[in-house]
Amino acid sequence: MQLVAGSERIIAQAGSDPASGRIRWAPVKSLWIGLMTAGALALGPLFFSWSAFALFLVTSAVTLCFTLLISWPMASIVSLRSRASS
Repeated sequence: MQLVAGSERIIAQAGSDPASGRIRWAPVKSLWIGLMTAGALALGPLFFSWSAFALFLVTSAVTLCFTLLISWPMASIVSLRSRASS
């Protein structure tokens, strides 16, 4: 098995091909996501505040920057290991 850089949860095997899979519908998951989206669209405007929006922007930026800071060096390490083993 080979670990592909940037995808710690996916293990690619030699014969892996993303185009040859099957798409399956998960009705319960579809219903859950649909209801959460409808609830957010219906109730979001009623509970909107600029301070909450600012908090969302700041925490999203911190999360994204931290994730990038952590994932780039790990991708480099995995890439270097795969080059060394070839």
